Amino acid sequence: MRFHTWFNRFDVPEEADLFLLFGMYAPDASKTTKVGPEWYRDCTLLFTLQEMKDFMSTCLTVGGKHDRMFGFGFNDDSKIVQTRGDKDRRRKDFTRYLLDNRIGLIKKKLGA
Repeated sequence: MRFHTWFNRFDVPEEADLFLLFGMYAPDASKTTKVGPEWYRDCTLLFTLQEMKDFMSTCLTVGGKHDRMFGFGFNDDSKIVQTRGDKDRRRKDFTRYLLDNRIGLIKKKLGA
């Protein structure tokens, strides 16, 4: 994996309907010329309240204790996998949670 995100574990507030996990990265770290803000890319994952609760409940260390952090890894936006917080270290696929893949869910939540 070329890129990684790291997040601190948190208590999931009941007041939120949706959760965005946002990570920003430089697609070409070797670039030495000046770049503008449009050059950077993001990896944004969208979870519903229940999905986030379920995710946090399974965010465990190899020893089975709640992990204090979790993370995802990717080379590009074609596949996003969990790299920390997975007890079995299976690199679970989270590509379907990419914001671009969940536009329909947002529209449904907004009644659009």
